[in-house]
Amino acid sequence: MKTTFVSSYTLSNSSRSVLMQQASNLSKLQTELSTRRKADVGLDLGSGTGEAVTLRSEYNRLNAIMDTNALVASRLDVTQAALDDVLSTAENFLSTLVGVSDTSGSSSVAQGEGKAGLDLLVARLNTQLNGSYIFAGLNTDVSPIADYFGTPAGSNKTAVDTAFNTFFGFNQDDPAVANISAADMETFLDGDFAALFDNPAWGNDWSSASDQSIRSRISTSELAETSVSANEDAFRQLAEAFSMVADLGTSELGEGAYQALTDKASKLLGEAIAGVTDLMADMGTAQERVSNASERLSIQTNILNERINELESVDPTETAVRLQNAVDQMETTYAVTARLSQLSLINYL
Repeated sequence: MKTTFVSSYTLSNSSRSVLMQQASNLSKLQTELSTRRKADVGLDLGSGTGEAVTLRSEYNRLNAIMDTNALVASRLDVTQAALDDVLSTAENFLSTLVGVSDTSGSSSVAQGEGKAGLDLLVARLNTQLNGSYIFAGLNTDVSPIADYFGTPAGSNKTAVDTAFNTFFGFNQDDPAVANISAADMETFLDGDFAALFDNPAWGNDWSSASDQSIRSRISTSELAETSVSANEDAFRQLAEAFSMVADLGTSELGEGAYQALTDKASKLLGEAIAGVTDLMADMGTAQERVSNASERLSIQTNILNERINELESVDPTETAVRLQNAVDQMETTYAVTARLSQLSLINYL
């Protein structure tokens, strides 16, 4: 006759198996109570798991776009601030040039403002955000504009010096600058000097930016231009106007040549101011599109999150009751196991 099924050893092993199951269930309930989410979504949902996985994937994708939009919005804010500085400087410089019509002391002031304006233009076009140059187009790891007054001199200044010397036969600081005629200055400004701000000279000597600006995905179905390239015509015109007043011997020019130079600079500044204003309007439109897209994405993610919670979340009150019951059952099992461990046939002999 077999006694295996009623032996104290078998009863003890059975209790251990029950304890392991109860411990696993207790751990599961503790996890659910702390996370407010099913411990094993796949096991609990069964055939509904596919819907939960799909919803969560879409939720994560939309959140990633929203995170990107936050970075794009920051870049657009910095871009607008830089453009506003450039615009204000250009407007003030134009006012200065319009207000001075001769060389009696005012030319030195204009030359100083031209240098300051060029310094600011270069600095703003070389603005960085999180280690990226925001006016560099796609070449965000490269400083877009050469430092004109840097040490050593930038390639752009070297090009201007070479063009001036080649055309006139002397440098900008030579006393012979005073003898330049208005006709010669106009010919130089409209010819050799203007060519420095067209391709390929602009790309060789001034700019390392790409013509193509950054396009960002701002929603599941929208792309937007979210940057401005330093190669825009407005920036070339500003660089031309600032550099001609700052570095073509302005303070030493005769009245005719000085008038020709300031007339040309004023014309360029007027066109550039209109161009920068248009760029700011474009970036403002992009800012509005990004903001609207983020609002729509926020609504979508809230709807997805509600459905995900319906599928994956647990009722904390119910879970707490189940957890307490599990603890009580486990304590009972421990007590029974302890009693079983004391059973011995010797006690009955």
